[in-house]
Amino acid sequence: ILSEEPYLGISTRGGFTHNDYGLYGDYQPVLGHYAGRGIGEGRVVWAVNCSPSDISQLDLVGKIAFCKAGDLEEQTREAAKNGAVGLLLLADEITNPPSLRVESTEAWVTDPIPVFQIYDKAAGDLLLGSGYSIRELSILYEPLELDTRVQMEIETIPSCGEGDCSGRNIVGVFP
Repeated sequence: ILSEEPYLGISTRGGFTHNDYGLYGDYQPVLGHYAGRGIGEGRVVWAVNCSPSDISQLDLVGKIAFCKAGDLEEQTREAAKNGAVGLLLLADEITNPPSLRVESTEAWVTDPIPVFQIYDKAAGDLLLGSGYSIRELSILYEPLELDTRVQMEIETIPSCGEGDCSGRNIVGVFP
């Protein structure tokens, strides 16, 4: 459960920071698997599909991985396992539109990475100065380090509130 509005800021080579993105319009948080609360800040690397073969070619330590949205479990695992401090998933607004109803679960690990699905406005800002458009990037099958930096933050609270979750199963017989 989000405890406050997540933050996404994109800084270009010239030092200008874009942070006027609309939550559930330009970006939305992803929670679950290896994704969850945290702060990520670093240079952005296009990692194509974030598959094991894509990521094995890259040094993601201290960087933000950026790839096409796909298998969330595999993508978050590979990014986290290879040292990324955040993950941005390029989502298609038609086939995967932003939604206020985001399925979320608790992260499976104690130190998850922040993950956002991003849409055209934020993706376009990531590509400023790269010479690539979103369409060109989506058919680029080679990793690419971009000249942009990202700062992202997600704060959550446990779904059971503070403390341990507990439950009881009660079986009874009604007369």
